[in-house]
Order: sequence, then C-alpha cells, then structure tokens
Amino acid sequence: MATDDSSQTPSPDKQLTLRSATPSDSSPSKPFPEAAPETFSTPEWNDAKDAVDWFVHVRKVIKSVIYRYCSNLQAILRIFEENNAVYYTHYTALQDFLHTIWAKWVKFGETKTITTSFLLSSIISEDLLQPLPWIRTPRQAGQRHAERMGALRDSIRLIAIEMTTSYSLVQDTAVRLAELNSGHEVTPFPSLPTTETETDNSNTSDIEKYTPSETTTESDDEVDLTLKDPALLEENGFDPIWEEGEYPGEIPDDIEENLDSDPKTTCAQMIGSNKSIFWLFGYDELVDVIEDPGYTLEHEIVKIPHGTSAPGFLLEHYYWEGKLTTDIVERYLAGRFEARAPTIRAMALVIPSQVTDAPTNHQLRSLYPFCRVNTFPDTILAVSVKFNKRDDITMGAVRKALGDTLDIDNDKLWFRGLSLQAFELSLVFFIPVITTTNRDNEFGPGLYVADSCEEVLPYAKNGAIMVFKDPNFQRLKI
Repeated sequence: MATDDSSQTPSPDKQLTLRSATPSDSSPSKPFPEAAPETFSTPEWNDAKDAVDWFVHVRKVIKSVIYRYCSNLQAILRIFEENNAVYYTHYTALQDFLHTIWAKWVKFGETKTITTSFLLSSIISEDLLQPLPWIRTPRQAGQRHAERMGALRDSIRLIAIEMTTSYSLVQDTAVRLAELNSGHEVTPFPSLPTTETETDNSNTSDIEKYTPSETTTESDDEVDLTLKDPALLEENGFDPIWEEGEYPGEIPDDIEENLDSDPKTTCAQMIGSNKSIFWLFGYDELVDVIEDPGYTLEHEIVKIPHGTSAPGFLLEHYYWEGKLTTDIVERYLAGRFEARAPTIRAMALVIPSQVTDAPTNHQLRSLYPFCRVNTFPDTILAVSVKFNKRDDITMGAVRKALGDTLDIDNDKLWFRGLSLQAFELSLVFFIPVITTTNRDNEFGPGLYVADSCEEVLPYAKNGAIMVFKDPNFQRLKI
C-alpha cells in the first residue's frame, strides 16, 4: 500500500551543510523564578512568615533533588540511545517516568496554596527508586558504558534517599501541626537540609547538563542535546507543541488539522513545529538552518509517531528526503545512524504507475524488477492512497479503497511503515531487520511492525506500508 503527498516533493539533489557550531546558552531547563514569600498562601498556619519561609526552603530542597535526578535519568537514556537500544522496554519505561516526574515537579512549582494534604500527595511522596530495575546496561554496550550506568544507579539511589528524608520531614510537619491544633506547645517546623544551590552559592540549580565527552569522541563540535522544559517554548520565541493529548491553551489550526476528529484517538506522541521540537531537544543549529532561506530545510508542522525518538525520527526523515547530509545526521545521532548505500540514489523511488487507487493483484517482478522474490509471494495486492495530515481521513480513504478486498481492522495483519527508499531496499534484501546492528535489538533480530495501520502512518508519509497477513517466520527463507 503506497501513500502519496504530492504537495511535498523532496529535492534529493539539494544538500545541506551546517555552519560551524555555535555554543548555546540554553540550559536544559530554566529554573522557576524564586517566588517572593508573599506569593505563597499557607492557610493552615495562618500565613505566618515562618511557615512561608519554611515552604520556600522546602521548594529549594525539592528543586535541587528533582533537577539532579532528572539529569541522571537523561544521562541513562543517552546510554541507551548511543547503543541503538531505544526499542528496549526499559528505555521506554525510563522515558515515560522522566516525563511523569517532570510534570509533577512543574505542578509542584506552580502551586501557591500550600496545605499538608497537597504536600503529602505531591511529588515529594514519589518513589524515586521505582526505575532502578530499568537502569540496566544494554547487552551490546561496552565496559565504559556499563561502569557509567553503575555510577548513575548509585547516584539515583542516593538522590532518592534525599527525597525520602524530605518526605519524612513533611510528615513530621503534619504531625506537629496536629499537635499545635490540640493545644500543645511544639516547634512547628523541623530543620531542613541545605541544598546544593546554597552550598555552592550558585544563582541557579538547573538540571545538570549531560557532558557529551563522557559518551562520545572528544571534538570541538560537540553539542549539548539535553532536554528542555516544554513550558519554556513560548518565552523563548517558539510555538508550543501538542504532546500526548495535551496542549497549553487553544490548539491552533495548523496543529488541529493533524488531529483526528476525536483528538483523543490521534496516534502520535507529539505534533508541532519542527523548530520547536529541535530546540526542545537541543538541536539549536538545525533551528538556525530552518530559519535560513539559503537551506532546503524549511519550517513545517510535523507529527512524531509512537515508539521513536522525536529528533531522531526527523533527522532520518529529512535525510531520506535529501534535505540533510550523512555527516549532519551522524553528528547528532552519535554513531546510532548508519549511512545508506549510495546506490539507492539510482533507484526510481516513485510509486509504480501500475499501482492505482483500485486494489489490484500484481506480479511483484513487474512492479520492482530488482526484488528478491524468493522471500516474497509472486503476486501481491497493491493500492495507492492519497495521504492526509489527519490520520482518520487517511484511514477512511484506505478502508474505502480496499472495500471488501481486505479487512484491515479485523484480519490478523501486521503493518510496517517505510519511506520509499527503505521499502525498495527491503525488496532488494529482506530479512527481519535490515540493519547490520540487529544484535542491538533487545529480543534479537526482529521485524518492527504494529498491529494497527494507523500507528504506522507517520512512518509512511510519501512512502509505503507493507502489510503482512498471518506471517509465519519459521518457514521464512532468506
């Protein structure tokens, strides 16, 4: 099944070369400005000054813990990424946990009315030891990464102990409040530990930046790819992004047109400006390139599917479209990207004219003479469908085109979305994973598919979807 978006024709003859690296002054996440004491409300303590001061201090302590904790999680994720292990279940679990922790911290930092019930159910009560079983070195990683992962595990455990101590102090405060309300004379607040910010006289307690030299070859062109806080997009001149069903404010038309009629059913982890996404993940030079009319890479609204790294997905997508050169992609993906054979540039890379909007059986050799038919059936069913930004519209067109020929909702099917280049390479040499690094996969060599056609649509823009029906790889011949 081929998808076509004739409004966006790639220009493979145009190549992009970046200027030399410009140091970025962006931190991974700017700190919340310290709230003036009078902005806090502590109704259970009658807004007493000592209560306000104590909670300002609590906030500083928790901030120090969370920023260091998130920095460590980012470093752990980087080890997975550098070892081509982003499909590990542990990687996904760690990524989700990082996002959850950060969202709870943002809520904590924005809350101005402080009560014991809020504190006892806030991020302070979070079990920061939960991800320990997931912090495991990928099998193919070297000894240096294994040692680094062990050190990060130790750091996570120590930081979690700090949070547990803080939570016990908050519990103690709640007990003391109950005693005060019963008429006992007790000191209302226990002593709090000092924060790193106070001991080193720093003006901020930003998340510690991940040092590229710890995991990559030393170079003057090293870049900081630390994740920033999405809440900082607008104040830095970037458009907000839609992420997992959430958007800050009214959704603009250019994002809404990418959502299903029921936004909750939209199969995407992120939708928004490519500039915003690149900036969010630290790809500052690519932001400059998009803004420069001298380059072929332009601003657009993009949809990031599930199961992939947002910037990595865009880099590979733009590489296939001929808008990024190999050296640029390799520089940012730090060894996780393998250049494709230059012979692919000689391929036609078009949807065969025999494939129309009517589902028809074709001899595979008649469509792609260079394919290896010993790994595919001689005859395949093919149909061409117009791609739409809204997945539900595209899926409606697919169902209408197929009619009774193939029930994509109820039949036992697997779907694999590919660019035209990757699709044609699969036909030339089809094995369960078309990569020389299949040893890096968590469960050994495999075929990355989904049981939902809608899930793979973003991977197949201007490309093709391979549909496997009742596949039995035990009899697969290579």
